[in-house]
Amino acid sequence: MRLISFLCMVLLVSLANAGDPAHTPKGVTTHFIGVDYHLAWVDAGEGNRAITNEYLAEGATLEDWETMVAVRKWPNLTEVKQVSGPYLSQINASFVRKAEVYSPPPGTVGTDFVLKCYLAPPDKSYLEYNLIRFGIEPGEKGVKSYQFAVRGPYSLENAIEFNSARLGERLDALTKLRLSVRTNIPSHSNAQPASTELASPTESVSE
Repeated sequence: MRLISFLCMVLLVSLANAGDPAHTPKGVTTHFIGVDYHLAWVDAGEGNRAITNEYLAEGATLEDWETMVAVRKWPNLTEVKQVSGPYLSQINASFVRKAEVYSPPPGTVGTDFVLKCYLAPPDKSYLEYNLIRFGIEPGEKGVKSYQFAVRGPYSLENAIEFNSARLGERLDALTKLRLSVRTNIPSHSNAQPASTELASPTESVSE
């Protein structure tokens, strides 16, 4: 993939605290690079918010996880830029390293670009590595994003070394990932999403 580096302007964003662990709905799974993930959190996307599904590995909870896969859909939007601009504005303040954008190979469908970024809360209590893919999939109405996240202790140098060695495989897998968003599993009223608000902007965007 072709790499285009860019530095986004910094905006303030509030960080939500993780809530109580959610009970994983049974039978809703996906597979990503050798790991099975189970659907752990759903936001049905009332109003203009994104429909959000977050998947966690076996044994993980919304407040204690190491890797996560998520899919979001804005069914009423028609252009990726309607999502990507507000999306980036919400996470810019959490960047701890210059973000990078990867363009897919020619002929790739369903992917406009993939954003790679390292995020952390102000107290640097943890570090979150994210690959976030934006695109419009053939035969579907609306804009979608796919996210693969890795969370661990705040050690930027070690995280860069670890994740850089796996970048190609992850980009390829994320570009090929296809998930239908679910709205029929109610949101967990006493739980926050696994990614808090570091890379989980589900707020309204302009149509």
